[in-house]
Amino acid sequence: MQRRFLADVLDFDAVFSQSFVGVHGDSNLLKYLCLLISSKFFSYYQLMTSRRWLVERDELDVGDLFATPFPQPTEASIKEAVSLFELVFRNGGKAALVDEFAYRQYGLRPYEIPLIADAIDCVYDYYSKKGKSSSLKPPSAEMLVEYVKALKEVLRNSLGQAGEISCCVYYGQAPLLIAVLNMTVSAKREPVVHCSNQEMNSFLESLDKQLVESRSGSVFVKRNARIYSKDRICIIKPNQMRYWSYSAACRDADELYADVMRAWRNEDE
Repeated sequence: MQRRFLADVLDFDAVFSQSFVGVHGDSNLLKYLCLLISSKFFSYYQLMTSRRWLVERDELDVGDLFATPFPQPTEASIKEAVSLFELVFRNGGKAALVDEFAYRQYGLRPYEIPLIADAIDCVYDYYSKKGKSSSLKPPSAEMLVEYVKALKEVLRNSLGQAGEISCCVYYGQAPLLIAVLNMTVSAKREPVVHCSNQEMNSFLESLDKQLVESRSGSVFVKRNARIYSKDRICIIKPNQMRYWSYSAACRDADELYADVMRAWRNEDE
């Protein structure tokens, strides 16, 4: 399965085995359902709720399918679905158009869409491909820029600061990356910096070895690290895409906020 469930509309009689589920109905309505079932949103919903998929077998239970909530279509959405179905399913149009259609039907907000993409492209991809997953590749500079934007936005909303946080990510060929947040009021806005000098790489390689902990026999645990000083916070994580996605930025911001609040409470006590 390539991150999506397969669905189609047949205009002839057919008999299915247990691996297929057939639904009879109006052709245009079925095309509408096919688009939703083929979207990343559908895969994400099943990833979060299915009792069988990825638990027992790599297939969906019929009960899970019929329990999935589908938005009530309007005449306009049915008309759009029919046109989009022909474009994507019959003429090789981009699958991303299906995702955009599904997101609009479910009324998703802009910040919710990357969470779905990360769950499918990182979490599910790693589960299904293991060591061959694309989520294990180093993140691109563009991806790191988006990570920084998301991290700063969530922290500003949580801490109530308006534009006073700067963040710089140092990345290169080392097994670790470092994101440095400057929390001072006078902090200048710094771009994502590509730092690949030998001294930095040697330091990160040495630190990477220190973060590996042997539990038993061939079982090892690699820890992420956060370093706090008066005005700066350093986030140290592996040089892999799954650790520097939009979802990872939101998670890191939440954990940083919790640490800051805990420190403030301890100071008051």
